[in-house]
Amino acid sequence: SPGLRHGLPQTGHGSVESGVKAVRVGGGIEVAENVAVGVTTNIFFGSYDYRRVYTESDVNNIFTKPSDTLPPDNFLSAQIIDSRHQSQSGFNLKLGVLASPNEHFQLGYTFETPSFFSVEDEFKRTGSSKLRNGNEFSSTDESRYDVSNLNPITVNKYNVTTPMKFGGGLSFNISGATVSASAGFSDLSQLRYSNADVDLSDLNDSARKNLGAVLNWKVGA
Repeated sequence: SPGLRHGLPQTGHGSVESGVKAVRVGGGIEVAENVAVGVTTNIFFGSYDYRRVYTESDVNNIFTKPSDTLPPDNFLSAQIIDSRHQSQSGFNLKLGVLASPNEHFQLGYTFETPSFFSVEDEFKRTGSSKLRNGNEFSSTDESRYDVSNLNPITVNKYNVTTPMKFGGGLSFNISGATVSASAGFSDLSQLRYSNADVDLSDLNDSARKNLGAVLNWKVGA
């Protein structure tokens, strides 16, 4: 296009894959007539993968002038690849009580402990370039030049603690009809990052400032 006649066309594309899975093991026991208590252990594990490829090419022969003697003379193309892999694992407990005072009425209460997550985050950036004279350079090629002072991989480990949650519900049924209601509460400003390789206190400050208590409720019939 006319806008590229005197420039370097640049292109980029990226991909993201992520997901968190959970294994739940629970049990309950009746502690009194029509009163039961239970507990569930939740184990979480997941991953996050990100990749971005950026390329730049001298298709308009900008760097082919005989008078060019300084870099990037003879430049042909360059590519930068950013990749990120994150592994996550965590656990919490959920406790509950269910009572049925009579055949028409049921009520329950749940308490979920904070979720404790351990995260390992690895970021890597590599670059390569090609010249018209046939030379090629890469940030990972130790045989071509000294890269001892370069560290293309950044690893950060940290913990995340999510707020505790409270919930409750009740239902009433008679003559074939059932009415139910439930509510849950959590104070998201209690979200915390800790044990990080780098300072993440700004994220904790942001959580205190920008997040707040959340109440959700549902009714049905």
